[in-house]
Amino acid sequence: MSAVDRWEDALRRVGFGARGRPLPHDLRDTLNKLGEIRNVLLHRMGRIDQKALDAVDEGPWRDIGEEVIIDRQLYRRYVAALWTFSEELVDRLSTQIFGDQPRFATNSWRDNVPAGG
Repeated sequence: MSAVDRWEDALRRVGFGARGRPLPHDLRDTLNKLGEIRNVLLHRMGRIDQKALDAVDEGPWRDIGEEVIIDRQLYRRYVAALWTFSEELVDRLSTQIFGDQPRFATNSWRDNVPAGG
């Protein structure tokens, strides 16, 4: 199961799944790639493995065993994706608990790099 599918499954179980407002495909894709890189950093001592190479087609690494180094452009993309997903969760909470309208547009996620990101 992909990273986003695992997260969405857990959120759905507690009543905060995506209701009629699914994440854009490219945002899901970026979050899933980030999930693979996270696994490499935490479980493979930062060395790319075949599973990650198959899943992540961006980044400078091309061979099994290469060290994963996230450049500035990739870092900004990952930060934008994570920040957007966190804002989506805030929107889900506020719409379901308080009846507010969503305030955040997930389709413009690539522009969502916080200051300093």
